[in-house]
Amino acid sequence: MIRKAAVRNRVKRCLREAYRIHKSTIGTETNNNVEVVFLYRGDKVESPSLVDCRAIEKDMIALLALLRKKIQQ
Repeated sequence: MIRKAAVRNRVKRCLREAYRIHKSTIGTETNNNVEVVFLYRGDKVESPSLVDCRAIEKDMIALLALLRKKIQQ
């Protein structure tokens, strides 16, 4: 039996890693303080090994690029 916490923790680890790798996308030239909250609204997953970290990373890249555009406006 796989507990929900195991899946939830795997998703959190994937989100953190994707952000860590791609946080430079936002840019450091801005003096704005930005606070970001990420919510995972993916499909129901039955096993931690089925969490698709590559898809989370792809979405993180798109999200951070969008955030950069909003900050620069």
